[in-house]
Amino acid sequence: MDFTELRMHFARFGFFAILLTHYVYAESGAPRFENLDIMRATSHRYGYEGDEETLECKAHGSPNPTYTWLYTNDEKSALEIQGKANLHFQKLEKSQEGSYDCVAENRYGEIKFTYKLFVKEARSAQQQQTKLGSTVKLNCGQALKAGFNNNTVIAWYKSKRKLKPSSSKFIFKKNNLVLKIKSIQERDLGIYTCNNASSGKDPGEELIAFNVAYSDKKDPNGNVHKPQWTDLSTMLKQQYQAVPTGATAKLNCLADGAKPIRYSWKKNGENFSVRRIDSNFMADNKPILKMKDLVLSDTANYTCKAENKYGSLTFYYKIQVQERPRHRPILESGVPANDSVIIGSNVTIPCYEIITGTLSDYRWLKWRVGLAPSQSMILDVIRKSHHIKKTDNFKLINPMHHKIIQKKSQMGDAVHGVGLVLTNVTDEDEGYYTCLVSNHIGSSATSMHLDVQPPNLFASSSPPVADKGLPTSTLVIILLAVFIVLFCLMAPVTVIIVKKKQRKDAMSRYDPVSQSRLTSSGSAQNPNMPLLSSRLGSTRSDGDPPMASFFTYPNEFEEVFEIPYDEVWEVDPSCLQQHETLGEGAFGVVVKATAVGMKHTDG
Repeated sequence: MDFTELRMHFARFGFFAILLTHYVYAESGAPRFENLDIMRATSHRYGYEGDEETLECKAHGSPNPTYTWLYTNDEKSALEIQGKANLHFQKLEKSQEGSYDCVAENRYGEIKFTYKLFVKEARSAQQQQTKLGSTVKLNCGQALKAGFNNNTVIAWYKSKRKLKPSSSKFIFKKNNLVLKIKSIQERDLGIYTCNNASSGKDPGEELIAFNVAYSDKKDPNGNVHKPQWTDLSTMLKQQYQAVPTGATAKLNCLADGAKPIRYSWKKNGENFSVRRIDSNFMADNKPILKMKDLVLSDTANYTCKAENKYGSLTFYYKIQVQERPRHRPILESGVPANDSVIIGSNVTIPCYEIITGTLSDYRWLKWRVGLAPSQSMILDVIRKSHHIKKTDNFKLINPMHHKIIQKKSQMGDAVHGVGLVLTNVTDEDEGYYTCLVSNHIGSSATSMHLDVQPPNLFASSSPPVADKGLPTSTLVIILLAVFIVLFCLMAPVTVIIVKKKQRKDAMSRYDPVSQSRLTSSGSAQNPNMPLLSSRLGSTRSDGDPPMASFFTYPNEFEEVFEIPYDEVWEVDPSCLQQHETLGEGAFGVVVKATAVGMKHTDG
């Protein structure tokens, strides 16, 4: 073999080596998307609440790539979802709107593609209630406003997926105006739309939408047929949890519906019923999954399924277990906040610790009145947190005033802290307080100001009213009103009592019987007092004025003694000269008298 032949053999070998290298690279290289052109054309997805949607991210590579979906929204929150190549939404919700990044990776590299998902409010759809295993007919003939002709093309869609005739499931009648769905199952529920596809554009103009759902009728026990989550809002808040090792996670899957309801749990897609570190753990048919003393291997995606003979519901949880951080305490922002209290009241100033690596030490400081602690002053205290001594600027509060407190976070887990309890607050309690929390790694502090006010400043929360000359105190107004009412009631009573007293005095003063009674010496007090009053101005004699004209009586007594005057039988007292008393009885006094100057009368 000469040199030329040897060179040709080497050339052939190099050519095959290049082909082999290319083949190996092609079979064991970085991942490549399978339908990248279609993915780019449909990167912006639009759907309605309740629609079904699938984001595809299929890729090739050797070894087979793993997939991770990263979700972000306008609130800048990010969630990581370990899953398959396709991300499926059975029923879209407004809260699921946002960006979804699909990452496919193996040991040779990774690729990423981003979908934008926009979720609109649920469209107005006709409700079509049905039962499990029954047949449903949907008719969109009335929605075709332009009328039907030979050029009209009708197409039916379910969650943006165009339906094709099938003898076992979908049957089209009357030129596709009627859709017949046979043997309804859980997967057949959802929104169906009738579209006019005459323009040739897919999907065409939507004419009408139907919402196929199970009947809301209740069974004899009063339960809705299909399972429904009893507390979906709380489940959504706790759907993604990051918890430290040793903590407890509680996953809720409680549903209401026709009994019996069967519950099942899966961990990373596999059946999940026991935990090695917890001999009492049971997940089989449990609506609430409680895992104590979490370890790193508990990090996983958990799937809960609640089902009965009418349907099923599925919910996903993601638990990320992390080693307890070697970090100084992280305190809750904005707590404690400045506060105002009245003298004599009780108050508890809270201080909560969000994150800590180890057991923390709590201390409360009270700063000198009028002194606001600056950042440098607090940092100086933190540097000396393990050797705090009483200074002129602050004092260390006795731990007997500490109280262990806790509350629930938005995720539902407990947040612990230590509060400062002040009872019977006085002016001396006013000022700045600092909560200092320390562990062996570092310290954190937060401060607040307590304002102590007298009680009258808290009498009313409304703004002050301009003085209009009237009492502003409610008590004064009430007292004034009571006084006016009592005055109105007592005034007429007082007048009546006074008048009665005046009448009684007048009667006693002018009583002819009492006036004519004898004194203890036996003589008459006033022998000239008449027994009965005559009319004023009347006279018994045509000549001399009568003595009775010198007596005046109150008007009210005219009615009492108003007896008709009889000139024949009555004698003018001026004509009588009284002598000794002959006797007296219950009706008066008998006096012996001589009549002088009486006129002569006939008979």
